Amino acid sequence: MKRRNCQNPPIFDLAVLFAGLLSLSLLLPKGTVEAEIADHIVARVNNEIITLGEVREAGADLFQQIETELQGEEQIQKRREIEQEILKKMVEEKLIIYKAKKLKITVGEEEIARSLEDLKKQNSLTDLQLEQLLKQQGLTPEEYRKRIKEQILGSRVVHMEVRSKAQVTDQEIEEYSRKHPGEYLFPEDVRIQQIVLLCDEEADPQTEEKAQIQARYVLDKLKAGEDFAELAKKYSQDPSATEGGDLSYFKRGELLPPLEEAAFKLKSGEITPIVRTKYGFHILKVVEKREARMPSSTKLREEIKEKLFREKATKLHEEWIKELYKEFFVEILY
Repeated sequence: MKRRNCQNPPIFDLAVLFAGLLSLSLLLPKGTVEAEIADHIVARVNNEIITLGEVREAGADLFQQIETELQGEEQIQKRREIEQEILKKMVEEKLIIYKAKKLKITVGEEEIARSLEDLKKQNSLTDLQLEQLLKQQGLTPEEYRKRIKEQILGSRVVHMEVRSKAQVTDQEIEEYSRKHPGEYLFPEDVRIQQIVLLCDEEADPQTEEKAQIQARYVLDKLKAGEDFAELAKKYSQDPSATEGGDLSYFKRGELLPPLEEAAFKLKSGEITPIVRTKYGFHILKVVEKREARMPSSTKLREEIKEKLFREKATKLHEEWIKELYKEFFVEILY
């Protein structure tokens, strides 16, 4: 069955589009597939073929995962869905490369060499270690260089044909900001320090009384003006004690309910009474309380611009992929 205009292409993060497509085929474990199944052709793109073995090899990690998580018919159905999705991505990968070649986009050997050096540096690999890793995956250095070249080609053609055309105007940013006033609102939060005297809920009365007396003793010192951080280092039984009890910022819903209720009642610089939780007796200091607020106008504009750009680029990409299906010969046999 020939299909010139196959299923709608998936939505990709275009900043990593081509790297994402190639990640299905670069440095993946080899699966053991019987020859007659592996050689079964599932798609043709121009004069190239894609076999079922290649699809299953590309999705080896995913297939291994579903084999441990699913059984019977559910496993078979999920495997089929994954195979079809991988096949679609592999077809798109080839279409993008054909388009790049048609537009006579080139990649120099020095660019490939730079990419290889970056890869080795990022992963702390020597030439020998990289070669051994590729060998484990059934790839030669030459084959891997070819794939890097295709990755760069794909990235360039996507930028030329899609990203460069996704322009966002100041008027669009202003209009979006007016229509979505609360979307980028930073919620109210507090930065807190704490001192904890541990005491389990099921502790005997004597142990509980001892912990409570010590908590009162520390609170009296705080009321007398002693430094919270120093007292936390000396008395707190929480890992944060070494940092003076500093726990950084919390929004509502991120603290234990008794601590949240106590902390959000206070202003910056104030200290809570002793608060009992299932862990023990807590004393909190609100280092800073920040009301709900909008980001700076510059940051807000940047975030809105990025959101609108991604929306436009995604739509343009979907339309572009559809055109590639029409421009080149595509036959899906699976």
